[in-house]
Amino acid sequence: MKNTSRRSFIVSGIVGLSSVTGSLPVFISKSFAGEKHSMVIKPLADGGPSLESFSISYNPNLRDKGALNLATALPSSVTEIGLVGCGVGDVGGKALVASTATTPKLHWLCIEQNNFTKETKASLVSLGRKRRGLLFVV
Repeated sequence: MKNTSRRSFIVSGIVGLSSVTGSLPVFISKSFAGEKHSMVIKPLADGGPSLESFSISYNPNLRDKGALNLATALPSSVTEIGLVGCGVGDVGGKALVASTATTPKLHWLCIEQNNFTKETKASLVSLGRKRRGLLFVV
């Protein structure tokens, strides 16, 4: 049996591990290449330390569908949400208004430069006035 030094044993283990983990993204991308992906945010929001501040501003392709997913997926621990210039319309805006009931710690929601009608903007401003400590920037 060959007697290897402790250092060479550790180095060979690190090299082997890095070669396996380095090729992992290739295997993952090929296995999912043909699948259609939907926005899955819930597992990310639930894992690890509590999420308090979340911004995805200036992503114009988020739109209503993304706002709907965020409204249902963000945890109650969130205190700040930034969705500036994300192409969100009335449907997403109403979902965000409804989600404020399940996010009691939310005190800042910046959603300016989106595609809201005057009525939706008015409901956002009204909610901001009714809920103490909640600032809507529309």
